[in-house]
Amino acid sequence: MIRAALGSILLTALLLSGCASTSSIEARSSMVDYHYRLGMAHLEDNNFQAGLVEFRTARKIDPKSAKVLFAMGHTLFQQGEYAAAEEVMRELLDIHPNDGKTLNYLGTIYERQGRLDDAVDAFQQALSKDDYVTPQFPLSNLARIYIRQGKKSQAVEVLTSATRKVPEYFPARADLARLYMDMGEWQKAADQWQAFMDLRPDMLEARYYLGRAYMGLKQNDNARTELQKFLLKADQSNPLVAEANALLDVLNAPSGKR
Repeated sequence: MIRAALGSILLTALLLSGCASTSSIEARSSMVDYHYRLGMAHLEDNNFQAGLVEFRTARKIDPKSAKVLFAMGHTLFQQGEYAAAEEVMRELLDIHPNDGKTLNYLGTIYERQGRLDDAVDAFQQALSKDDYVTPQFPLSNLARIYIRQGKKSQAVEVLTSATRKVPEYFPARADLARLYMDMGEWQKAADQWQAFMDLRPDMLEARYYLGRAYMGLKQNDNARTELQKFLLKADQSNPLVAEANALLDVLNAPSGKR
């Protein structure tokens, strides 16, 4: 679909370039859009270098295009060029200092570089922007760092905030459920896995983990039911199948042998 529209965009730009100066701005914008969309088409094909070439061309035409700079920074990040990606994102922030999306991405770059304190600061700055519409992303990113730092209570706090701000954001529920399991808070883990399955009933692995949470609660009948439901539909190549069978063996063993 993107490629189908590129020819008409280029033709429009070429026609406008021959008109009066008022139209030259439109022609410039059309050329930026042409190279940007061509770059995005390359990204769809996982051809990051070709995409980067197009974004750089678009940047020469309009050095302040937010969408071009963001795409360029993203592409550099995907290629492992973290310092260059940081430079581009900082350039974008110089133009749009209150852009939460860019701040969140900058935090991700810092995290990949091992600069965890800088990453936390960037994620928190993103969350401070009142017009940032996807706060679940920096909240989940913060939780990941807090878990790495052993700050489990802070991780619980930000993940809970993510589930409250965007209840349908199921990755935060899975992360929160795993964290509760690690902390031995089995009822809270079970509640989060159940909420996760309400959102994503197709994710069979959640039944396995819910079964484990029920085992932690000593609710063996519920645990057995969830593990059996998981095994009924799971592909035998799933690495959790062997673990689920082993847990069922434990549940089905005489009480004196458990």
